[in-house]
Amino acid sequence: ELRIGIKKILNLLLWVGIVLPMVYFIYLYIKQLIGVYSSSFGFIDAVFGAWSACADILLKLLTISAVFICLKLLVGLPRFVSGLSIYQKGVQVQEITVAETAEALEFTDADVFFEKYKEFMYNPVSVASLLPAVLYNFVIDEKKGRDMLAILLNIDAGSEDSCMIIDGIKKQISGKKYIPLSYFTSATPENGYKVSSPSVVRIKTGDLLEDDKYEKTLYIACSGSGSYRPVKLRCLKKKQIRKSANPYIHSVKADDLIWVVDDFPSILVNVKPPVV
Repeated sequence: ELRIGIKKILNLLLWVGIVLPMVYFIYLYIKQLIGVYSSSFGFIDAVFGAWSACADILLKLLTISAVFICLKLLVGLPRFVSGLSIYQKGVQVQEITVAETAEALEFTDADVFFEKYKEFMYNPVSVASLLPAVLYNFVIDEKKGRDMLAILLNIDAGSEDSCMIIDGIKKQISGKKYIPLSYFTSATPENGYKVSSPSVVRIKTGDLLEDDKYEKTLYIACSGSGSYRPVKLRCLKKKQIRKSANPYIHSVKADDLIWVVDDFPSILVNVKPPVV
């Protein structure tokens, strides 16, 4: 957080260094132009006359702005180069095994799921792969799924936020409990969304530019739509872990930053109904 704050302050100073000299330049030039134009016979003569009258100060102001513009460009250069690498490296697709068997995908309780989460928590791609599994468990047992979702989202299972999220999920999957299953590679509309062993989730990542390295947007393959759907993740620092409202996350003894799901706006959007 401190690093992000310093970055924003430096960025603001760069813009101030660019804008203030330009504003003062315009002010002085217009002021001089009005004085020269009132005593001259032509507007063109007044334009050049105003520049000649205060050329030194105007050039100095332009130079200051130009220096800060160059600094701004240098600061943005790594991001620009990173953007070019998108076309060089392309998109990467990873397949994560969530459970070795279809039966193991149904976690006994939140404690068992938490042990799986701790195996995955340092890798945002692996954490994203747990979302379909949690939603699948929610379909089987709402109470159990609620506790697992609270861990994955780092929220209190009994909080108002949790209740709102749960209500939204229930509305979206009402009568369509096969939606969470559509994110496992073996489950398709043609086989009735039957998950086979092992239970694998395919996730697309890429060299996409990120404004903040502490947040990521990944894309989960959905067999029911033939497309990838986004899931947003954010990382937790040790201080945030200690202050977590979720008792499971609060108990984590992390060696590094850990990842949780932040939002999944279109994961529960409708998919093709099962054929069989």
